[in-house]
Amino acid sequence: MNHARAFFDELNRHYLDLLRDEGTLYWSTHTGQSDAHDALAAASLKRKMFAGDASRLVQVREHLARLNAAEASPARDTLIGGLRGWLKVLEANATGSERAATLLSELLEQDRANSTPRLRSFTAHSGLQPTTNR
Repeated sequence: MNHARAFFDELNRHYLDLLRDEGTLYWSTHTGQSDAHDALAAASLKRKMFAGDASRLVQVREHLARLNAAEASPARDTLIGGLRGWLKVLEANATGSERAATLLSELLEQDRANSTPRLRSFTAHSGLQPTTNR
């Protein structure tokens, strides 16, 4: 159970770090404080690729299978609940192949290319000056 717990904690820590980075960049670019649109696109891609990684889905299923076979306890049941949440996230986002991951990356790049001019135009017309180029 310790291995499953460490895996679960690492999933949470890594995803939270990705969300924080993306959220900070999102806020700063969408409020005109930064023109770091490329960095935001990269952060968004990292988060989506993390959630789309089919190997993580396999690992979650393996940990759940071992935990379900283990003796019931409050700690085990709580961990199973958390891993089931990750199972749903990963099932909804898993790309399943390199080709699918490439397509996701291309779609996100197109989205970034289409939204960046609008955001830069807003910044220019609002009179706001970006304060960082992260």
